[in-house]
Amino acid sequence: MKVLHCHDAGFNCAGIIRASTESEVLELATQHAELVHQVTLTPVLVDQMKGLIRDEAD
Repeated sequence: MKVLHCHDAGFNCAGIIRASTESEVLELATQHAELVHQVTLTPVLVDQMKGLIRDEAD
């Protein structure tokens, strides 16, 4: 399972995005950013987000 913590991206947000693949996490993160933070992720921001995605410990 892949995981991205919203606060790691610099937001004051407790949101945690989990999915099976990196691409699924990025899709969900894009939706979250737009709906919750009113931020549109550019290709540059998506590349930065990729570096924040981790494998979730069991």
